[in-house]
Amino acid sequence: ITDGNSNAKVYYLNSTTDNPTGEVNKYENGKNTKEIKVVIETNSEVTVEFNVSGGYTKNERVEVKDSYKAVTDKGYEVTVNISNGTVDNKTKPVEENNNLTFKITPSNGYKLDGASITGEGCPTTLTDGTLTFNNVNKDMTCNITLQKNTVQVKVTIVNGKIGNNTTETREVVVGSTATFTGITANDGYMLEQAAYSGCENSTISGDSISFENVQKDIVCDITLSEKLCKARCGSETLYGERGASTGKSVIFMCTADQTTGFLEKYVWYEGWSCFSGAKLANDLSGVDCGWRSGETVFVDWLFDC
Repeated sequence: ITDGNSNAKVYYLNSTTDNPTGEVNKYENGKNTKEIKVVIETNSEVTVEFNVSGGYTKNERVEVKDSYKAVTDKGYEVTVNISNGTVDNKTKPVEENNNLTFKITPSNGYKLDGASITGEGCPTTLTDGTLTFNNVNKDMTCNITLQKNTVQVKVTIVNGKIGNNTTETREVVVGSTATFTGITANDGYMLEQAAYSGCENSTISGDSISFENVQKDIVCDITLSEKLCKARCGSETLYGERGASTGKSVIFMCTADQTTGFLEKYVWYEGWSCFSGAKLANDLSGVDCGWRSGETVFVDWLFDC
């Protein structure tokens, strides 16, 4: 730079090497050419001198064109800072009035929709993960904050409540767990034997229901049943109306001296088999209903609330 202008800057946008590649192309009798682009940034007239050297050992001549082409396009840099995601390249160069794109990828649990974009002159739309800058005419810095990817889980209780309401809705991050507690039954109804609709992949325990690894909106309806009689025998629990038959037969061991206490007995070949008709289901609570060797008693359950 011969005029001593300290504000002038010279940028070499590409250069050749010992083994030219890229824009180096053969033409005419094996000659090679390469165009080196130089950008001069200045606010006043300035003279710039260049020394060009190089070439192949078998041909040491380097021919320089007599004239230069004036290029008025300026170069700028655009920087994108992102929270809760990644960008293909944080800073990219671009020539004046050209377009530029950045590819945005959300972190797990975050989404592209509804992103917050700040920065002077920054675009306000993010389409399919691509942020596009049109006709860039200055250096720019944009800040993008991706929002959490959330879905809604709605639980409705029929014939009961969840907390103080019949319906509760929660917004949860995709992939997380939504748990609802405090399910209670109205008078005359019970939590057991409830009917579930839209509650797939849920876990029910006591007065709670949980949905793990939620990936989409869920609408779960739980209809509580009318209160029924309940009877337990071993690990099995049955429900039914008072006086109704369970349709289950329980097999007991019958001792040789008939001390089981049942009213009827019947001689069957060489041993005794004690047969009873209906017996109240509640009376069987706590009884082991498993198989037994030896003589047997058959009992049909009846519910008694």
